[in-house]
Amino acid sequence: MRNFLTIFSLLVFFLILTVRPAAQGTLQFSQALIVTTSQTVPTGKVWKVTSLYGSEDIIGECVSLNTPPLTTSVANRLRCAYKNNTWKWIVVDYSASLFKVNGTPIASQITGLGDGIGLSNWTGTTCGDGSNTSRTANWSCANLDSDPNIFPMWLPAGTTLESGGSKTFVSVLEFNIIP
Repeated sequence: MRNFLTIFSLLVFFLILTVRPAAQGTLQFSQALIVTTSQTVPTGKVWKVTSLYGSEDIIGECVSLNTPPLTTSVANRLRCAYKNNTWKWIVVDYSASLFKVNGTPIASQITGLGDGIGLSNWTGTTCGDGSNTSRTANWSCANLDSDPNIFPMWLPAGTTLESGGSKTFVSVLEFNIIP
């Protein structure tokens, strides 16, 4: 019985060492990048987004509250104070740490949202045309504390990445995929 256990143990050990699940490839570090303008992950590579630095001051942004899908991270957060369904636009000032993946803004932090001018009964198709009735409301519920849980973010080949503007940059580690 003892010989059987010894042989069985050696066989199991041998199988563990030689039979491994098929992986999609091995990652090999390539370079560290700082991304500001729109860049695309090259073929045969994967990017690990590690952090975001800086913030953008947005002054007088006109945000649509009634056109799905909402086009910015801020617009999605402004739903917290969107209690009157006649409000169609809001003009706000704020600061945001954000970046874009495939054109979709991802906010890490939003600060400075407070009173904003909401435009209701809007007759135009954009914030700058038509007529409206303006009201001021507090939109501070849309502020977002720094969210460290969005990093790291892995991006496959073909994905585009850019910072939120000229005052922010994204730190990236690039890896080669070795088959």
